[in-house]
Amino acid sequence: MVEYPTESQIIDLNKRIIETVIDKKADRHKLLKRGSITIALNKAKRKEGDIYDKSAVLLSDLIRNHAFDSGNRRTAYATIKVFLMPMVFL
Repeated sequence: MVEYPTESQIIDLNKRIIETVIDKKADRHKLLKRGSITIALNKAKRKEGDIYDKSAVLLSDLIRNHAFDSGNRRTAYATIKVFLMPMVFL
């Protein structure tokens, strides 16, 4: 059974990343498009294949859809780590 991250978990990851890994002075946690996260999750769920195929879709869509003001790539990477290794982050 594949356990997908929730929208709230992804939003929280972005907030935590922005607070701890400051890349630029202007970095800030701001959600621009919540629907972009929903679209990425739904596309990954519909993707045929194994968990790695699904994670590739989720990673690329989270980056491309630009749901946050800052940290989209960092958030996408962290989301995939949680998705592929959920026990590490308990």
